[in-house]
Amino acid sequence: MRDARCAERWSASAPSLAFQSDNNTGLFRQGSSLLGFAANGVEAARLSATQFLLVGATTTNVGFSWIGDPDTGFGNPAANTIDVFLGGANLARFDASPAFGIRNIQVGADPTSFGFGGGVGVLAIVNRTTAPSSNIGGGILYAQSGTLRWRGSAGNDVQIAGA
Repeated sequence: MRDARCAERWSASAPSLAFQSDNNTGLFRQGSSLLGFAANGVEAARLSATQFLLVGATTTNVGFSWIGDPDTGFGNPAANTIDVFLGGANLARFDASPAFGIRNIQVGADPTSFGFGGGVGVLAIVNRTTAPSSNIGGGILYAQSGTLRWRGSAGNDVQIAGA
């Protein structure tokens, strides 16, 4: 097929190149020099000369994943934010603030990231219901029943601060 042309449609709901039995899934012209990918009548991705953009990745929707593991990958819940999912669980968040979060532990200086309780320049540790039973090198800092505790490399468990 030489010099094939499609009808110039600018809509994800009726893409220019679609399937006869699924006419709202296919390729369409999203804009000048932009190729849109439609699935079920909604733009799912966009391709330009310099970028491949995913559309619609939220905290409940992994936007970039693998065929054999669709609930593990990356999401984009807000501008300048990337979430990391494993097994459908949101395990980490990276954003433009000087903070990052890893499930149950938040480190940073921005009180709006995750749930710092309005604190600035804080390290927040979520309460554990079970104390750690083993060590990973030097020791483990954790919170249990509102108390800050340290489990040293020798297995000693010390309360640092009360509830």
